[in-house]
Amino acid sequence: MTFDFTSSKLIPQNVITLMVPRDNIELWNLELSNGKTLEVTGGHPIHTSEGWKYINEADYQQELNDGVVPEDLTVVGQIKEGDEVFGVFEQVVVKSISKKEGTHTVYHLSDVEHTHNFFAEGILVHNMGMKF
Repeated sequence: MTFDFTSSKLIPQNVITLMVPRDNIELWNLELSNGKTLEVTGGHPIHTSEGWKYINEADYQQELNDGVVPEDLTVVGQIKEGDEVFGVFEQVVVKSISKKEGTHTVYHLSDVEHTHNFFAEGILVHNMGMKF
């Protein structure tokens, strides 16, 4: 499922391509008020009540430099504890943010039809690698 900002509706969309895996990437955990934890790269845009935000400035800049984040995506800043994130069925609050130990292999959905977003653990995130 994705979210269409034009119609303000949830709509199903196809994943067209999966980006080549990236190794040795640090991940972050967002503990959420609904009891779930979202595991994400520090630069991956997450939709909040204020707009798209990232977790870590340095990681976001690196993902921009790597061409993973679309340059024309409007990002309003860094996510923080207390921010409301766009949940599939409810607004959810970020309770805590912590860095996960070690490095990991990550995969981005680099092309989601039309909306260029999807829900991860019920939270709206950008599909990365595709202009919005």
